[in-house]
Amino acid sequence: MKVPNGFQFSGVQAGIKPNRKDLALVYSQVPCSAAGCFTRNTARAAPVLDAEARLPAAGLRAVVINSGNANALTGPEGLQDVKAVCEAVARALDVPAIDCVAASSTRTTRRPAVPSVSVGWRASTH
Repeated sequence: MKVPNGFQFSGVQAGIKPNRKDLALVYSQVPCSAAGCFTRNTARAAPVLDAEARLPAAGLRAVVINSGNANALTGPEGLQDVKAVCEAVARALDVPAIDCVAASSTRTTRRPAVPSVSVGWRASTH
């Protein structure tokens, strides 16, 4: 697989799904432009609501993606969890949290295990 210059990719098992990688990171070594394509579903997950409000944008550095927990229909707490995940990833990468966006896949309507995500990224960025 060809990797674009200036980008790094990582995948880890953070405990969201049993016995498989469930967390991915796309990291740009320099600020880059980003855009998104979002669902029309009225039940948008917290990462969608957050990213939809911030994209398109210039200066993005990281996208953290989980598989197994969409963080949908979780209210204000879900948005706080998105912020906490982005802050943890940003700290691990030494970039501003505003330069990180979260995404997720699945239909689960439970809040993410923020500590698991944070620990997973600390381990994968060292």
